Amino acid sequence: MKTKRQSDAFTLVELLVVIAIIALLVSILIPAVNSAREAARRTQCMNNLKQLGVAVLTYEASQQRFPPAAREWPNPVDGASPKTLGHGMYSFLLPYFDERVAYEKIDFKKHWSDREPNGADGTSPSNFDVTHSIDLGGVTLCPSAPEVRRHKYDQDDIRDEDNSLNENADYSPVYYLDARRTTSQMSVVTERVVQNDLLQIDTIWSLLPDRVKDNRRNAPTRWDDDVQNQKWWGMLQKERLGTVSNGSQNVRIGAAHVRDGLSSTFMLFESAGRPDHFVANQKVPNSIMGDYNDAFRWAAPSIAVRLDETCYDGQLFNCQNWDELYSFHRGGIMVVMGDGATHFLIDEMDPEVFVSLYTMQGGDIADVSQIE
Repeated sequence: MKTKRQSDAFTLVELLVVIAIIALLVSILIPAVNSAREAARRTQCMNNLKQLGVAVLTYEASQQRFPPAAREWPNPVDGASPKTLGHGMYSFLLPYFDERVAYEKIDFKKHWSDREPNGADGTSPSNFDVTHSIDLGGVTLCPSAPEVRRHKYDQDDIRDEDNSLNENADYSPVYYLDARRTTSQMSVVTERVVQNDLLQIDTIWSLLPDRVKDNRRNAPTRWDDDVQNQKWWGMLQKERLGTVSNGSQNVRIGAAHVRDGLSSTFMLFESAGRPDHFVANQKVPNSIMGDYNDAFRWAAPSIAVRLDETCYDGQLFNCQNWDELYSFHRGGIMVVMGDGATHFLIDEMDPEVFVSLYTMQGGDIADVSQIE
């Protein structure tokens, strides 16, 4: 009697089961792969900050002072803040990024993007040519921040949108904690954010405990070079040359001025994603940011930011990336301390601890154990 030959092929049910198993495995593996990739990006971001910290400390050892957060002077035409002339911190660090030749070609008496040829004979490259030829992207860009960014700036009222991603920086010196600022003094960008119902934003003054304010003689008078004001300073300060709308300063800070201790004082923060505007993890139209897209080149003086705003619920950072602290790492931001150590600050960080770690001569003892 003949027997029916058994088929070696998959049945439809078996095929569906195999597909379901593969789909399940993929759904399990993809988050793990993404998590591993983000862990690698976070490590690279930490390494970038470590390199920047080493460069700043090497500069201080060589010059007996820290590099300026920015060196700026007023525009002789209108003096408006977005048009303030000068150079950002990174320009002074170029020799420590193996860019000494480029550094020596920059005329620091001219604006960072001045297009006039340098040199007595007028044949040397302009500041514009020099700064736009240097690729610092390997150390100035956080790999977790979006790569697809249209980096814009205004030069003689001509908007140029064809510049390299590597000309921007995701790490900034924060030279001042502006506790005096009121809601009526918030920036035009912040007003637009609130008016468009993208996020409710408050001042940092409203968030700070009274004992922190009292320890610094209440709200400081911004830019006045006195003891009261210095208690709100960060360790990297701007140099202001000439007469500007908010006073004149030629501040030179060395390690000895950081009386609260280098290991207990922030040096650099993430302020990532610019010039694209992000609010609470969402990208918003560039029109919200207005005409301030020239502020975020590594060579520009406006790379230095001032901390004055928080989320309405009291969160200190990751509210928006316009002139504030912002990161694309989930749950917090990366920082490097005055001794070169890197840490991760969680979004829910106690504001009193933050202020203690931020100020270089606040006269308080910071609890470093609260940072990762």
